[in-house]
Amino acid sequence: MHKIANLTMCLVLLLGMAGCAKKSEIKGSVVDAQGRPLAGLKIIASHVRPVKKGYERFETVSDSDGAFAFEKLYPSSAYVLKPQSNRWRTDAELHVKTAADGEIIVLPQPLTIRYTFLKEKIIADSLTDLEWFPGPSRDMDWHLAQAWIKKLSVAGGGWRMPTAQELKSLYDESVGAAYKIDPAFTLSACCVWTGEKIDAVSARNFSFKPRIREHGRMVNSYRNRAFAVRSRP
Repeated sequence: MHKIANLTMCLVLLLGMAGCAKKSEIKGSVVDAQGRPLAGLKIIASHVRPVKKGYERFETVSDSDGAFAFEKLYPSSAYVLKPQSNRWRTDAELHVKTAADGEIIVLPQPLTIRYTFLKEKIIADSLTDLEWFPGPSRDMDWHLAQAWIKKLSVAGGGWRMPTAQELKSLYDESVGAAYKIDPAFTLSACCVWTGEKIDAVSARNFSFKPRIREHGRMVNSYRNRAFAVRSRP
């Protein structure tokens, strides 16, 4: 009888502890840069400063509408939400703070993924549905840039020189660096050649220095880089 009583007491205590477990919920959604929902995508919630074992890391998967939910996060704590895929990687993340114990927070903005990094150093841009392949970090004149892109056979080929408007779509004033473009492009000089020739001896390039600028440069000018671009398959 003693053993049964002790066992019963232990079960009661365990159930009581489980009932007192702290948990806070977060609901949100994940979309691409055009606002299209991303279904079946794994989302990781990582505790910024873990305070209790069991609350460090959680996983969930987005539904057909891109919606996701975490139900057992530690209350009033900072988490970082990051998407994860076995087909690509991304630097996109969302910093959130959970509500008080037992409360639910609905995120006011979605976790938005613009750039995804594919195999062979290809960068896919969901805003424009273009794929980019940054060229080598060396000076090129226009003819060298054109020749490099024509020979490029990465991931099946089909690459071309970009237009000024396509390069302009990559310009990002919020980037805290000398060149206003996502660091993933590893741009080591200000300017990138376009495929737009002005006349027999000059072509247009695009500058990623602060304040958008397009120039006409002699095709034999060297302080430029080459980016290859193509439509997403």
